[in-house]
Amino acid sequence: MPQTFVLSVRLHPKSEADAKRLRQGLTVLSREEVGFYADPAEFEGPVILHANDENQLDQLVERLLRDFAVRMDVGAPDVAYRETIGAETEVAHTHQKDHGATAGFADVTMIVRPSASVNENSFASKIEEDTLPAEFLEGVEAGVASVWTSGPIQSFPVTGVAVTLTGAQFLDSASNPLAFEIAARMCVWQALRQYGILLEPIAAVSIVCPHNAVSGVISDLSSRRGHSIRRTDHSEQVRISAMVPAANMMGYINRLLSLTEGSGTFEMVFDHYAPFPKTRGPDDEPPMAAALTG
Repeated sequence: MPQTFVLSVRLHPKSEADAKRLRQGLTVLSREEVGFYADPAEFEGPVILHANDENQLDQLVERLLRDFAVRMDVGAPDVAYRETIGAETEVAHTHQKDHGATAGFADVTMIVRPSASVNENSFASKIEEDTLPAEFLEGVEAGVASVWTSGPIQSFPVTGVAVTLTGAQFLDSASNPLAFEIAARMCVWQALRQYGILLEPIAAVSIVCPHNAVSGVISDLSSRRGHSIRRTDHSEQVRISAMVPAANMMGYINRLLSLTEGSGTFEMVFDHYAPFPKTRGPDDEPPMAAALTG
């Protein structure tokens, strides 16, 4: 994905013909529109359409339905939450199973900590190359990477985590790559279960409204946990900028039009991720992870 988008919606075409029209429509729209993304790898099944505001998602879906005659079910918008780790910890896990598809032995020790960049995950090994067979190390890397797509807090993607392999033991007669993959995955999972933090996307919001609506607009932004609110006065209008949790901007266009008697406009783009507050209002609950599979 070329950039981070704060919202997404799942599109479920009703037939192979609709799936074909959907792919064609998205190809045309990608030439005309900027600020949205649909992963080509997902075109064979439900397509996940990514954008930065609810109004744009609605317009894109409307064009697919109207201009390209795509029959499809449209899911509710999802917010791009993430999971990360809040503190450094050392974890160890031994996988030992004698029978079945996951039979094998692997003992792994790791340090899991916040990475230098909240936008990146990393893996490194301090194990001497000649003390752990390469295929077992590959199993460890695969196990670590398998956690990045779905974390243990609410199954959101994981970001900003650095993992260092510091110890490993194997048995010639019982160890295999899958055992090391399982042990590594359990290590990272355990660390995130203990010190994991839910991150919410913060959007940079820019609003244009008449002077007589400024007080109401700013008050409304504050109620949405908006911060760093600034205003720039012009002759006939005022531009208001703020940082606001993306989830709290759902349905904002209707509220803005009400506050400005139909004359207000706004834009929002992803700016950064921030820890989801432990103390929050009733409107701040993130969706349960199960909703993401709908």
